[in-house]
Amino acid sequence: MDRNQDEIAAMALQEKLHHSKLQETYLEQREVIRRQTQALRDEIGRLQELHKDLNDKLTFLLARTNAAAALKATAAVSSPGDAGRISRGFERMEQKILRFEAGTKAYGAIGSEASRLSNWSDQHEVQSELEKLKATRRSS
Repeated sequence: MDRNQDEIAAMALQEKLHHSKLQETYLEQREVIRRQTQALRDEIGRLQELHKDLNDKLTFLLARTNAAAALKATAAVSSPGDAGRISRGFERMEQKILRFEAGTKAYGAIGSEASRLSNWSDQHEVQSELEKLKATRRSS
C-alpha cells in the first residue's frame, strides 16, 4: 500500500481472510473429531464392562452346571438312609441359588443391557429338576 499497489494488497488480504476461514473450519473439525473420539472411548469402556459381566455370568452358569452334575452323581450313589441329609443339602443349595438369582436380578435392574442378562437363569427349570430329584430320593 505504501507503493500504491492496492491490487496486490487486496489480493494479500483476500488470501489472509481465506486462510483464516480455513483455520476456523479446521479447528471446528478438530473439535468434532475430539468429541467423537471421546464418545468412542466411552463406548469401548462400556463394552469392556459388558464383556466382563458376560464372562462372569458364563463362569457362574458353568459352576452351577458342574454343581448340579456332582449332586446328581452323589444322589445316585448315596444310600436311601441319606435321603434326609441330602434333602436338606438340596434345600440349602436351592436357597443359595435363589439368593444369588435375586442378587443377579437386582443388579440387572440397574441397566437395560444388564437387565437382558438377568433372564439367563430359568428358575422354573431349576425348581422342576429339584422336585424330580427329591421325588426320586423319596421313592428310593
